Amino acid sequence: MFLFLALLDSPSEQEKFVEIYEQYRHFMWYVANQRLKDEHLAEDAVQEAFLALTRHLDKVEDVHSLRTRNFLATIVRSKAADILRKSRPEEELTEKAERSGWEGDALEQYLKKE
Repeated sequence: MFLFLALLDSPSEQEKFVEIYEQYRHFMWYVANQRLKDEHLAEDAVQEAFLALTRHLDKVEDVHSLRTRNFLATIVRSKAADILRKSRPEEELTEKAERSGWEGDALEQYLKKE
């Protein structure tokens, strides 16, 4: 959390961030874990969401409002979706390679066919 606080300019912003962090960190982890189904990836999504929040803290007016809760849920869902998007191409390539019986590198496979 200290890294995030260092990114903020004023003490009032830092206080607001700490209040948001303490109130919503568990909620944000729950939202991320529902989408990712992985505790560690959910933690990554929450950290990314808090990093994004440091850039958009001015959009939070009342820390305890439903609007703030929905805003944070939107951010963490977006970060979870980014993590899923980044991981899927690797999984798809691995699955395709296993189904086709692919082993080794592309040049080796080409030479075998020739």
